[in-house]
Amino acid sequence: MGQVITSQTIAIACADGTVAIMCFVLDDQRGITRDGTDAEIDAEIAKASLESPSVSWRRIVEADIPSQREFRNAWTDHGTHIGFDMPKARAMHMERLRNGRNIMLATTDSEMQRATEQGKAQDVAALKASRQALRDLPATHAAAIASAATVDELRAIDPLGIAKDYA
Repeated sequence: MGQVITSQTIAIACADGTVAIMCFVLDDQRGITRDGTDAEIDAEIAKASLESPSVSWRRIVEADIPSQREFRNAWTDHGTHIGFDMPKARAMHMERLRNGRNIMLATTDSEMQRATEQGKAQDVAALKASRQALRDLPATHAAAIASAATVDELRAIDPLGIAKDYA
């Protein structure tokens, strides 16, 4: 049976509005023990390589960390809970939709070229219609994404079936 490491989970609010999560080890069962004082935690945060400087921190429990990790970069600390910056989550979702759409467009490029070279007018017409629908996806779903109030509502807007890739 493995050793049990005792730790404290810390939520760090950063200057850019993001949240970093730190696992502060109190006892690693190999000789390193700390009390977990505010000064020790401050010193550890000061050594951390955060993308944005820390503004504040607080102790949390694992259950305080949102289970929806696909919108991790939209987490924000509200002081009592970690929630989501919905404008940022919406922008992330739209970007994922565009990226997925671009991948699908790229995969049909060779099909379109082949059908054109072979003079298959029906195939070319069907591919043109399919590709136009892909190009229109962001505009088609923009209103629904803009009105989504939760990340669950964003996740449900998945015309390409890509949500599973971010879970």
